[in-house]
Amino acid sequence: MDWVIVIPSYKRPIALKDKTIALLQRYNIPKHLINIFVGNTEEYEMYKKEFPDYNIVIGVVGLKEQRNYIGEYYPIGQHIVSFDDDVTALCTLKEGKIVPLESLINLINDGFKECVQYKYHLWGIAPVCNGFFMKDIIHTDLKFCIGHFWGVINRRIPLELCYKEDYERTLQNAVRDGGVIRFSGVAAKTKLGASGGLNTTQEQRLEFNLDSTKYLMNKYPGLVRLNPKRPGEVLLARKIKKD
Repeated sequence: MDWVIVIPSYKRPIALKDKTIALLQRYNIPKHLINIFVGNTEEYEMYKKEFPDYNIVIGVVGLKEQRNYIGEYYPIGQHIVSFDDDVTALCTLKEGKIVPLESLINLINDGFKECVQYKYHLWGIAPVCNGFFMKDIIHTDLKFCIGHFWGVINRRIPLELCYKEDYERTLQNAVRDGGVIRFSGVAAKTKLGASGGLNTTQEQRLEFNLDSTKYLMNKYPGLVRLNPKRPGEVLLARKIKKD
């Protein structure tokens, strides 16, 4: 396997152990492929106690900053799979029913295979584990790739946003490539709003989301519009032309 798994984590070693690491263990992902990125030496010591057999990397504090650090840490062309630290399950749509994903390794390999075939760099999954929104199809146009779990062929595009950084990453890659790969029949289950992570209140998140939405609409006119049903949320256009 020519890919690595990265997990940025902040003050949540126990949650990481009980959720994402437990999930990866269930899918028999070798430990040497997993890299946990923390913010400082103090956190390194905290995480090393819980994960003595894993590679712990001291990066930087801040989600956007850590994402950019990870991009610089690996060479251009490296196949990187990113997980949030609180993913509890992966599900897929099969004959109209939601069932556990059978093979994570196969999904990752398929993601990068599709990227190479289409000359794309980013692949991802559906935003929510809900049969009403999921479709058993691989989209190759402009589709939002949620930040819980995604893969990229590294080319070091820096992020500007902390909130809605997954929308920004989707747009960055789609504009350059003409689309992204999304497995719309696959989704992750995760605990939103858990302690640690961004560590903000609901009111702060709404304010930051609104600011990020304005940024995206200004930078990508015609590709981003407001969601009239959910304040601070955006919708993406369906198709995009290559630069």
